[in-house]
Amino acid sequence: MKISTRLNLLSLVTILVMTTAVFGAAVFFLQADQRQSRERLMLLELHSATQSIRQQLNRSGVVAASKEAEQQLQRLRRKEGFASATLFIVERNDNRFVYHPDSTIGERANYAFVDEMLRRQTGSLEYDYRGDQRMAVFHMLEPIDWLVGVAVSRKEVYAPLSGFMLDHMSWRWVFVLQGLPPLVWAVVWWFAVADRAGAPAPLAASPEFAALCPSSATCMRLDLRATSGGPGAA
Repeated sequence: MKISTRLNLLSLVTILVMTTAVFGAAVFFLQADQRQSRERLMLLELHSATQSIRQQLNRSGVVAASKEAEQQLQRLRRKEGFASATLFIVERNDNRFVYHPDSTIGERANYAFVDEMLRRQTGSLEYDYRGDQRMAVFHMLEPIDWLVGVAVSRKEVYAPLSGFMLDHMSWRWVFVLQGLPPLVWAVVWWFAVADRAGAPAPLAASPEFAALCPSSATCMRLDLRATSGGPGAA
């Protein structure tokens, strides 16, 4: 390959790498900002739902609080960005659901992420639930030690990012920008990783190797072992 061709390819790879780095950094910061914004909004919804659940619990008991949680979830799912929302209540003492849309009241909450939430007591957590990556915010409802949380799918959390890109550029540019990083990595890999198939082992070309070989037969056996990675390879 001519030197000028190599320089042109190197320049192209450099430009692609820099472009990908800038785009990757921008996406990273946009995702972080989107996550923080969604987490704040989820916390507001969580406090609002918890207040209503507490009122029903004080007025009419646990069953009424569970029904109120279901109503709060239906209200939440009608809001934009909360179509995949889940509201859940877990009793800390015996780790049972007080409310969950996919479980019955009193059912055991045998999930590792529930145990982690109970350990933290308050905050946010990302976890996998039946193959769906979800993000939750949660806190303890005192003094009865109920864990109350709101969770949404990560796909819905970051969906506005693609929408933001579509608002400022065509779908073709979004397709190109999202597909560019793997293509750039393929080009970098092609030129950066050497093909050493059939090349002698580095040990065979070293002066130390020649000094340690008293005969050609010994050198041949060591060379074959070093090349194959078998016993005796350095």
